[in-house]
Amino acid sequence: LAYAELQMRDDLSLSQSSFGLAAGVFFLSYCAAQVPTCALVSKLGARRVLAATMLAWGLCSAATALVRTRGQLLLLRFLLGFPEAGFYPAAILTLSLWYPDTSRSRASTLFTLCATLGTSIGASSSGALLQS
Repeated sequence: LAYAELQMRDDLSLSQSSFGLAAGVFFLSYCAAQVPTCALVSKLGARRVLAATMLAWGLCSAATALVRTRGQLLLLRFLLGFPEAGFYPAAILTLSLWYPDTSRSRASTLFTLCATLGTSIGASSSGALLQS
């Protein structure tokens, strides 16, 4: 959301505080969903939760392109926190089930490193797209 701030604030006529609220409301649902999604991962399995999480995450992210009002943005940001909260626990459980004890720390490290690199690449490409 931060990458699109300048364009989005103008398009939706948002003040800085409204945009900050939209960024922050995500964490309310994200924090609220942490424990329940971990329980779902244990009950339903990582594969199912990971699939549902990625589908819901993609739908919420795509729907952000259709936002026209402050209320719609706040609602979508709030809804986005739920699937994002389930992704990491399901991914780590999947890694722990796929890799033996001797390779698990290397796999978890690589997963975390790739997430960081993805953020770096995403920031650079987002900036380039918004400049053009």
